[in-house]
Amino acid sequence: MTNTDPSPEPADFYWGRGPNAQYLGSLTAAGAPEDIEIWERFQSITGEVYTADDFRAEVADLRHDEASSWPWRHTSSLDTPWAYAFDSGTVYVYRYGVEMAAVRCNYTRPGPGGTREPRRPQSHTPPFPIMRMPADV
Repeated sequence: MTNTDPSPEPADFYWGRGPNAQYLGSLTAAGAPEDIEIWERFQSITGEVYTADDFRAEVADLRHDEASSWPWRHTSSLDTPWAYAFDSGTVYVYRYGVEMAAVRCNYTRPGPGGTREPRRPQSHTPPFPIMRMPADV
C-alpha cells in the first residue's frame, strides 16, 4: 500500500537568491517537491514565458491557509527542510541549504519531433542562496 499522505516537511519560498532574495512565505507542512508537484507547477505548459509574477501566484496558491509571517524559531532557511527560489527563469530547490534540483521554467514542450529546447536563464546568480528570516519580522 502506498502512502498518499503529504509529508510533514515545511518549505520556504523566495524570489531571487543571494543577499537580496525576497522572502515570499512558508508552508508549515507538505513542502516536499512531490507534495507541491514542482515539475508541473513551476513550468510553462504552453511555452509562454514563466515570470516572477507567475511564481508569486503559485506560491500564494500553495500558501492560501498559511500565516504570512516567518513561522520558525530558527532564523535561516538553512534549517528548513525545503526551500524554493525563483531566479532568472529557474526555480531552485534546496534541501537544508543544499541545491537538489533546478526546474527551468521556460522551455518548449516536446513536439511531434520529440525535441525539447530549454531556454537558459538570462543572468548568473550566486550558487548558494542567502536565505534568512526577513528583517521586519
